[in-house]
Amino acid sequence: MMKNWKITSVVLPAILLVVVNIYLTLREDSEVQRTVYVEKWKKAEQGNITESFNAKAVIKPSEEHYVYFNEEDKDFDQFLVQEGDAVSAGTPLFEYSSPRLEAEKRELEAEKKAAEGEITSIEEQIDKLESYQLSVEADQPIADTADFMDTALAENSVEEIISSIEQDIYRQEYERSRLEQKVQKYEAQIQSIEEQTGAATISSEVDGIVKQIDKDLGNPVIVIASNTPAVEGYFNERQREKASEGMEIKVSSNSLKKKLNGSIQKINPYPLEDPSVEKESSYLFSGVIEEAPDRLFSGSKVDVTVIVDKAVGVPVIPSKSVHKNQKQEYVYQLTSAGLLAKRSITTGLSFHGEHEVKKGIKPGNTVLLSDAPGSVKKAPFITPVKSLDPNLKTMKTITNREKLRYVLIGVLEK
Repeated sequence: MMKNWKITSVVLPAILLVVVNIYLTLREDSEVQRTVYVEKWKKAEQGNITESFNAKAVIKPSEEHYVYFNEEDKDFDQFLVQEGDAVSAGTPLFEYSSPRLEAEKRELEAEKKAAEGEITSIEEQIDKLESYQLSVEADQPIADTADFMDTALAENSVEEIISSIEQDIYRQEYERSRLEQKVQKYEAQIQSIEEQTGAATISSEVDGIVKQIDKDLGNPVIVIASNTPAVEGYFNERQREKASEGMEIKVSSNSLKKKLNGSIQKINPYPLEDPSVEKESSYLFSGVIEEAPDRLFSGSKVDVTVIVDKAVGVPVIPSKSVHKNQKQEYVYQLTSAGLLAKRSITTGLSFHGEHEVKKGIKPGNTVLLSDAPGSVKKAPFITPVKSLDPNLKTMKTITNREKLRYVLIGVLEK
């Protein structure tokens, strides 16, 4: 009996101690520290997060230039290029003629010739008057003067005759000057027409490829596709919500050695087809490429990655380590003191299982990849040993301070 009492006096206090410890430990507001088993954890890294989506597209010319032909007062002669020809600025495209201008030119040339004939006659008359004037002054009439001249000598004094001759010469010279001005005007008009008829060849204003020629002369008669490539494709409704003009894009294909940089130039706000409840809408978009290699041909199929948003050089943690209550986002941090601590954080961009941390966690901090017991506030933790052989690369990732701490821990444990 005494022996049973002794056993009871030892066992009961032990059981009571265990029960009390279990109660204190499990109580929600308990201050007793509990060790938390940490199986998966990860250090926050400084990196980049890029939110993006992919779309299919095709390479097309960035612009199309239209060449027109005005048939008014013009006759088309011939095309000087064919579809598929490469042209540059200044390359002749087609020829035309202008019958009206040619008729005007012939008329002006006839009027000029007539005026020049009158000038010749006037100059001959002036020569005769000047010769007669000299003969009168010398009082020696010449044989080829007209009879009326002899009569005038008989009836008038020499001074009157010379004055009359000078007036006639003045009038003839005035008329000659007027006709010469008229000839100059005709020449200027003829030159202007010749310049117009000389421009009867229409040339290209841009570099590109002749895409289309309308031999029926329906305007535009020629369409020239620009040499500068662009991309064109379609967004579905979800992509259309995220995309906006000016966003950065990356263009890639099997024929390209590296991705090409570009941007969205335009998004058609109206669907490609009439909206329907039964069918998803598609929206046409086009983008420009900054520098394109020669091997990027029109019609080539490419993949376009649209960069919706990005954060560069920021602390990055896995999304599964981020938890949230009604007021705040938080993580469980594994501190250098060996404690599991709850840390409030402010997150930024999130994409593909990664979170940007704007505040609360720095690169190098270690976070728990799963949720901890709800009652844990600050508690020690244990984690399984990763039995990987140490190597030089691993050793380089450990700071000198951490190395010293591990050495001291080992010495003190001894």
